[in-house]
Amino acid sequence: METGHFVRALGKWEEALLIDPHNGVLHELRAQVLMEMGEYEPALDAAKQSVELAPDWSDAHFTLGRVYFNLGSLEEAHICMSQALQLALQNVDEEGRPTGGAVAPSEIEDELDEVMHLLELKQQMQDSQQAPEPMQMDEPPQEPSIE
Repeated sequence: METGHFVRALGKWEEALLIDPHNGVLHELRAQVLMEMGEYEPALDAAKQSVELAPDWSDAHFTLGRVYFNLGSLEEAHICMSQALQLALQNVDEEGRPTGGAVAPSEIEDELDEVMHLLELKQQMQDSQQAPEPMQMDEPPQEPSIE
């Protein structure tokens, strides 16, 4: 989608929010557009507002997690996406399909797996930086002399 389309979409969501400022879905949609535009701080505010207004909606938590991911806040992304997955799993039919237009649990699982993988890599890097350095010897060991 071209930048102009995002700007127009953002304008429409903001117009709708003037009419219905307590609509969590509108805040979530606004967050998505802002995220696509690279406007992560405003997207974070919109996503937080969506979660506050629709705390039982998996999409709100998932979008908040995606914003945190894009900001590099992996721990927060993990928390939000885990909550989104828990909520999404409560809203599936007998065949595992999402109900109510929600994000599919499998999509959340995929992104959550990526976050967990990056958290593991981050931990490995931190561990390797904290590992003690091997002892350095000033002089190489001397061979015993045979006289």
